[in-house]
Amino acid sequence: MKLNRRHFLNHSTMLAAGTMAIHATHTTLAQDAQPPSQQDAVVNAKELLAQHDSVIRPQLYQVYCGEWDSNVTGKDEDYAKKTEAEKKLISLFSDAATFEKLKQTVTSGIEDPILARQMTIMLNQYSSYQGDRAALEKITDISSTIAQKFNVFRAEMDGKAVSDNEVRDVLTSSDSSEKRKKAWRASKKVGEQIEGDLAELVSARNTLATSLGYNNYYQMSLALDEQKDTDILQLFDELDTLTRPLFQKMKAEVDATLAAKCHISTKELMPWHYQDPFFQETPTIFSGNYDFEGVYKNIDCAEICRKFYAGIGLPVDSILAHSSLYEQPGKCPHAFCIDMDHEGDVRILCNIVPSERWLSTVLHELGHAVYGSTYIPPMPFLLRDAAHTFITEGVAMMFERFGRCATWLEAMGVPVEDKAAYNATVGPMQRAGLLVFSRWCQVMVRFEKSMYENPSQNLSRLWWDLVEEYQEIRRPDVEAKPDYAAKYHISCAPCYYHNYELGEMYSSQLRRAIFEAVTPGTDTILGHYASKKEAGQFMIDHVFAYGRKLPWNEMVLASTGKPLSPEAFSEDLR
Repeated sequence: MKLNRRHFLNHSTMLAAGTMAIHATHTTLAQDAQPPSQQDAVVNAKELLAQHDSVIRPQLYQVYCGEWDSNVTGKDEDYAKKTEAEKKLISLFSDAATFEKLKQTVTSGIEDPILARQMTIMLNQYSSYQGDRAALEKITDISSTIAQKFNVFRAEMDGKAVSDNEVRDVLTSSDSSEKRKKAWRASKKVGEQIEGDLAELVSARNTLATSLGYNNYYQMSLALDEQKDTDILQLFDELDTLTRPLFQKMKAEVDATLAAKCHISTKELMPWHYQDPFFQETPTIFSGNYDFEGVYKNIDCAEICRKFYAGIGLPVDSILAHSSLYEQPGKCPHAFCIDMDHEGDVRILCNIVPSERWLSTVLHELGHAVYGSTYIPPMPFLLRDAAHTFITEGVAMMFERFGRCATWLEAMGVPVEDKAAYNATVGPMQRAGLLVFSRWCQVMVRFEKSMYENPSQNLSRLWWDLVEEYQEIRRPDVEAKPDYAAKYHISCAPCYYHNYELGEMYSSQLRRAIFEAVTPGTDTILGHYASKKEAGQFMIDHVFAYGRKLPWNEMVLASTGKPLSPEAFSEDLR
């Protein structure tokens, strides 16, 4: 559930190969020119790959370095370097002669599947940069400006700058509605700083998309990621049907508890009463009198995760050694993983404090990291990556769930007093967490789709209409504030959020497959496979080994034995 930037600008248009985009390209090519012979196409493909290795790959590394340095330091000069590196890369991808050669090569229908897959990926990378050049440069400039604003922003309470963790502490622990409101509203102030930039960014993204023949940026982003917006919406409609009754039952319990804590009626509950600024995580109401967070107050998150991954045969020592794990001034307050070179230099950025939230986050980001060039076997550069963004999210989410497992914690050396009380707490908490996040994803997916389809509409009203519909939270009295713009992903990782929920679906399917292979009969919610190297080997054999060789639908089937659906996920909620 944390931002993963394993690709260059996950929030850009350079995404995985897309069948929808390829089909459209084939149609165009058939009208433009005759494709080369099979022999000539193979020669062309090898020349294109050599050019990619000698020209694109080194510049891509400079972009990754800029991404890393700017997020660690927050310095103007590092953001400037990142922006310049991105512009140079865009210039390289904009080369019309290379693009034309790619189109001709792909159209020939190369018989070698590995070579054909690489050409497909390259074509989609270049395709998105053949559009409006001014729009591309504007997207890069504004994206960098917004990212820096987010990274250096600190909410102010009572005239004092406070960290994101401090805001969350107030939202979680205070029984004063006024204090909660103050903290919640302070966290949204960044939206007011971003609103104007975001409007320009959405316009530029749509200009780029229409120049490439798409209706809008949302449609284009999904098409270049092997997805169709209509198919995604259908999956989310099915998910809505499966989860709505369960969510309403759970939320009634949440509402009663939160209202009692703040000495108000349930009708008086407002967004700031739900602890998380966006209600994307579960309020800590399921512990009763059990001190759930007390279990985590003295833990070493990084060391626990190091021990776990080593125990399943996927050591992460080199990853941790190159990572930035703790808070510092100017540093990005979020968490992400980045594969610097696709040759083993994989890093994570976190802001760890001892807590369940950060233990789960580190487990999650290291899940991304092991599904990078650390454990994907040597293969061509373009293929040494995750099969799809939602599949790497699913892997990360699967590992993240262990942060709330009593027997797993004990196996990691974390004492759990009164394990029966912990288990009685964690089961409902896990299910509630999955439910809450699935409903939050409904808001994000539908908001972004509608925003790009009609950016001139009242976006604040759209935002709160969706929050009321899918999260069932009352809108504040002041509706006009751009609270939607306070969500980092809308600006800096656009059209990505659906992959988180698809990842949850895949996580549930993959989790079942591993348990059936390694520890048959184990509870897939409360069980674990710590110290079982067979689990790591399953991942190596059935997930990592494929790299990016297969389209995502074939990859899901190959690794879990079933096509992607919400069914396994919904079963985890019951």
